[in-house]
Amino acid sequence: MDIFHTLTKWVSYNRFTVIGIVATIGMVAWLAGCQPTTDSILNPGNQVSAAGLQREAIIIEAQADAQLKALEAAGEDLREQIEFRQSIVREGTGIASSVADGSFSVAGLLDAGTKLALLLVGSGLGLDNLRKGRKIASQKPVATVTTTTQ
Repeated sequence: MDIFHTLTKWVSYNRFTVIGIVATIGMVAWLAGCQPTTDSILNPGNQVSAAGLQREAIIIEAQADAQLKALEAAGEDLREQIEFRQSIVREGTGIASSVADGSFSVAGLLDAGTKLALLLVGSGLGLDNLRKGRKIASQKPVATVTTTTQ
């Protein structure tokens, strides 16, 4: 009982030191035991650590790259369609201007008609190849891995 009385007396005299020691122990336990977390971007409502947030950043970057590639492909498709239309307009205006200025000739008409026909046939062939490629790709069987045990 004498040791307990001595200890409580010492704590009573040094209460702020004891509070400082207890607070230090609590702070060290908190710093060592609790990882900082933040809200997840991919799973709202969930908390993630710094490593989890880094993994989410990698996933988001991959998705953004895929969307950027799709955007570039769509832009290229639009450019091709615009160029196709412009070439038809150029050929049509070429014929109209030759008729208007009196320099129209059957050879010029054949030349413009040939260019237009080649443009249309080439476009048709290209579109058919795209369609066939998609159809073939959709009909290919999925490769399965089989293992044999001995």
